[in-house]
Amino acid sequence: MILAVLVVVLIYYAHKDPSSIPGFIPESIKDRFVNNIDKRYEFLRIIAWLDKDFSPREHRYQTNSSLYSIANGGLFGRGLGNSIRKYGHLPEASNDFIFAIICEELGFLGGAAVLALFAFLMWRAFVIAKNAKDRFSTLLTLGIATQVGLQTFLHIAVVTDMVPNTGIGLPFISSGGTSIVTMLVQMGLILGVSRTAKMKKD
Repeated sequence: MILAVLVVVLIYYAHKDPSSIPGFIPESIKDRFVNNIDKRYEFLRIIAWLDKDFSPREHRYQTNSSLYSIANGGLFGRGLGNSIRKYGHLPEASNDFIFAIICEELGFLGGAAVLALFAFLMWRAFVIAKNAKDRFSTLLTLGIATQVGLQTFLHIAVVTDMVPNTGIGLPFISSGGTSIVTMLVQMGLILGVSRTAKMKKD
């Protein structure tokens, strides 16, 4: 984690002012970053995340369009199916940035409702894991819940410009047949664990 933060800081300094890179960093590493700062695609993504004015029509185009979509939704949204940003303004609107369209159509309240549903799903999975009959079932359920929760967090973090653009879908909602089949299989495994869990059945 610390190494990742140092790399991000180094990339930012190399972009803004190469002469301001801290002196304790070896020259070989400085040269590697300074010489390749405008050539490496992953470096440019990090710079676009840190520098909000960097190349707004290119490397920040998707992120800026996503933020415009969220702002366009307001509190109650434009109405289901009434998004205007998904028509040529926001690339990958049906998968990588679907949460921005949800916020535009359903507003802040709709986005909060989607988050609440995912939070409820995670809570229920942790309850099942806690009451599973054996350790394997517990670890299986915890692993699936963590993966779905982490994927949800990363998708929303990208859409809201909290982390660099990574291109990750929103579970159960983003388009893609393989994704939905995988998620349904994972939910089936959790339901299988819940059938034998030591918990009160309603």
